[in-house]
Amino acid sequence: MKDIEEIRKHKADMLEPSLIAATKELKMDVLQRRHQVENLEKDHEEKISVFETYQNEVEKLESERERLSIALSKSAEMPVKIMYEVLNR
Repeated sequence: MKDIEEIRKHKADMLEPSLIAATKELKMDVLQRRHQVENLEKDHEEKISVFETYQNEVEKLESERERLSIALSKSAEMPVKIMYEVLNR
């Protein structure tokens, strides 16, 4: 029994450094992944901000295009009306 206990203790002593190393490696991996998550969250927030800016710009441009389209159709109607009046005189 004494020999078995000694073998177990020796095995534990041999495994402890590798367990400590594996634990350190896992901690480093967790830290790296946390930093990756933080960077991805920042990147996502920036992209959302840029998207919202572009979306607002698109809305402004669509509004301007609609306004100009209405103005163009009104200006296109004017010569037709003038020509109609000239022809009917």
